[in-house]
Amino acid sequence: MADIFPSLGYFHALHLLKNNLSRLILAVRNVKKGNDVKQSMLTKVPNFKETIEIWQIDLADFESVKAFAGCVNRELDRVDIFVANTGIAAETWRITKDGYQEVLQINVIATGLL
Repeated sequence: MADIFPSLGYFHALHLLKNNLSRLILAVRNVKKGNDVKQSMLTKVPNFKETIEIWQIDLADFESVKAFAGCVNRELDRVDIFVANTGIAAETWRITKDGYQEVLQINVIATGLL
């Protein structure tokens, strides 16, 4: 499979897996796409099938961010590495349901909230 996810976050996560990371949680907005990324990673690092988990989060929705943070608090003893590799550059001006401009909320506010 060709690298169809050529993002910095993808290659960072792949590097961590290749260096014996014990558990990787991919925080994704779209679970199906997250599973596609997981499958791509497993073709490159097949020994770590049980370490890659897909957790849903939508930074354009504060309730989703809070729910994700709640899962982290409940299910993890600690977080050793956190790679915040999200961001958008929108051509149109949109307001989220939380009342903020979408780029500002996703790139700045929700990351800080998390």
